[in-house]
Amino acid sequence: MRDDRREGELMSVLTRWRVWRATRGEGGGGGEAGAVLTLKELRDAHACGPQVDRFRETFGDRVVVTEALVLRWARWFDVQWAARRLLGGVAAYTALYDDLRRESGIDQMKHGYGETGDQCETCEAERKIAAVAFARRFIAERG
Repeated sequence: MRDDRREGELMSVLTRWRVWRATRGEGGGGGEAGAVLTLKELRDAHACGPQVDRFRETFGDRVVVTEALVLRWARWFDVQWAARRLLGGVAAYTALYDDLRRESGIDQMKHGYGETGDQCETCEAERKIAAVAFARRFIAERG
């Protein structure tokens, strides 16, 4: 039983490293590149009230979207919704998301809660990959 747990811990560390590497690949990392997103654009895209309020409270009327920013706030903003409503090419986002998933090896991870019991590491990794894919496409389209 101990060997199974040790193997699971090793896989978790390895996968977290792969996710980190995939989300820091070319065009990523420092968040130097960015593109502006405004509160008006969210409203025009029919974002829900709580998301609009959260954006306004967090960023004001506008924010420069970077990978670092999206990674930091992905837990509180609906990145999948943003990809569908704010990007011109959802197919390009989906292809990038799928590439990042493959590169990270996330498909080998099992859903379940870590030792702290507060969140599923696989879900967190998927959220990070979706955030980076959104940021890269958003910047590519608007930058």
